[in-house]
Amino acid sequence: MLFLRKSGIAQKIAELQKKKHTVLFGICGGYQMLGDKIEDPLAIESLHQEIEGLQVLPIETTITKEKTTILSNGMLHLFGKNFHVTGYEIHMGETLAKGASQGLIFSNEKWDGCHSSDETIIGTYFHGIFHNDEFREELLNQIRRKKKLEPIHNRPSFNQLREEAFDRLAEHVREHVKLDVIEQLMKDYQKRGITQ
Repeated sequence: MLFLRKSGIAQKIAELQKKKHTVLFGICGGYQMLGDKIEDPLAIESLHQEIEGLQVLPIETTITKEKTTILSNGMLHLFGKNFHVTGYEIHMGETLAKGASQGLIFSNEKWDGCHSSDETIIGTYFHGIFHNDEFREELLNQIRRKKKLEPIHNRPSFNQLREEAFDRLAEHVREHVKLDVIEQLMKDYQKRGITQ
């Protein structure tokens, strides 16, 4: 937050946010920064016990010692639609919504994230949220509509592209790495460990 203010980026974000065709999307620490303030009473992340956020979502975050590291899934509610989404969380802190904030993802019997009433400011702890093809396509098309552009449908699937990339990498490794030698070295090492 200090860097964003000192560099002028916070001011640019505020200027863009006032334009109705701009969508501001914060993930994890970015989500925390969209709120009114971030408190760090135990000086875990910073020597500053409290810092003002961008104040564009009605949330407050308190940094805690416990680190959340979980695979997550839930139902995301936005644009009058529901999307099943998966992702993962890896963060310190607890974020509480204030007032009439709009929940974003219902997951594990509670809400994660929130959004503004006009759905142009969105925040969540879900890393990998844009890997969800159906949601990503709808978000991009909502932005296109705001800019008076035609929606684009049937975009490439992220998961399919990722699997194809893994397959190409695996094939490259099989072709250029002597896996049988590595496997034999591992077996030899394991035998030495057992006999010692």
